[in-house]
Order: sequence, then C-alpha cells, then structure tokens
Amino acid sequence: MMLDATDHVGYVVRSLDAGIAAFAEPFGLRVVSEASAPEYSIKVVYLTGGGITVELVEIADAELAEERLAGLSVRLDHVAYRVGDIDDAAMRLRRSGARFTAPDGTEIDCPLEFGGARHLMVRPANAPGVTVQLVQRRQ
Repeated sequence: MMLDATDHVGYVVRSLDAGIAAFAEPFGLRVVSEASAPEYSIKVVYLTGGGITVELVEIADAELAEERLAGLSVRLDHVAYRVGDIDDAAMRLRRSGARFTAPDGTEIDCPLEFGGARHLMVRPANAPGVTVQLVQRRQ
C-alpha cells in the first residue's frame, strides 16, 4: 500500500488572518506552526485539533492567487497523504502517467524539501478530483 495516513487538508486563502478566523474558533482548531517559501510566493499556517491538521496557504503572487481562488476567499486546494517512501511512490505514479507540480504550479520531477519533510504534488489533471500531495516525514 502506498498511502499510510492523511497528513493534512490544504486550503488556499486570500489572507492567512481571514483563513485562521474561518477555521480556528468555529472548528476548535489552534495554530501550531507557520512557514514561508518565498521561492514559491507562499506563506503557510498549520492548525490542528481533534486529530486533524488543516494547512492554510496564502499566495503572494496576485495572478496565481486569483487563479487558485477563482473569486473565493477560501478554497479547497489539496489533500495530503503520508507515504513511507516518496521516491517509490513517485516512480509508481509516473508509470501511470502522473506529472508533478511545485506550489506555484511549475512542473517538477522530484520531491521538494520543505518544513522538515519531502513533498510531491500530483498535478490536478492526474489526480482523482483534487490535487493530491504526498508527504514523507522524517522519522
């Protein structure tokens, strides 16, 4: 089996403050960490509670943000699953025709290092219904 567990559910938000307001108190979640990746024009906040993690992503590039948000202030972007061996998972997915993307939409061939883990996002056209992100956490 390739997928071990759900890692998080990711939402693109127009602003992190508004995203936190939409998720924290109404759903009983709390902010546990923040990160940024200026090379991809993103800032990220992770919220947890009740055994789940929600990732909120704010995109600094206005054109890319509008493309991903499609006029909304919060939009489901991806579901992330943990994998034990991301290189093996990538190889298996490539054989089925999958292609991968960085957070800014550029095509990539190998996992990205970010926040102490390796990440790979399956392009929406190759994923069932929504972008699928694979995450290999350090043990």
